[in-house]
Amino acid sequence: MSDPVDIAQEREQIQRDEAMAKLSCSLDAQPSDGICKGCGDAIDPERLVAIPTARRCIECARVEDKRSKLLAARGRP
Repeated sequence: MSDPVDIAQEREQIQRDEAMAKLSCSLDAQPSDGICKGCGDAIDPERLVAIPTARRCIECARVEDKRSKLLAARGRP
C-alpha cells in the first residue's frame, strides 16, 4: 500500500505540471508581432486574421512543415 504522504506529493506534482503546461500554452497563444521568424518579412495581414498567432509567413510555414514531416519520417524530432 502506498504512503499517504507520497500520494499527496505526487498529486501536488501533477497539479504543478498541469499548471505549467497551461501557462506555457497561454504564452504560445500570444498574437504574432507580424514579422516572420523564418525570413524576417512581414506576415500577410490576411494570414494574421486567419491565424493571429502565426509566427511564420505562408512560404516559411510550408518549408517548416515539410522539414518537420521529413524529420519525423526519419524518426527525428
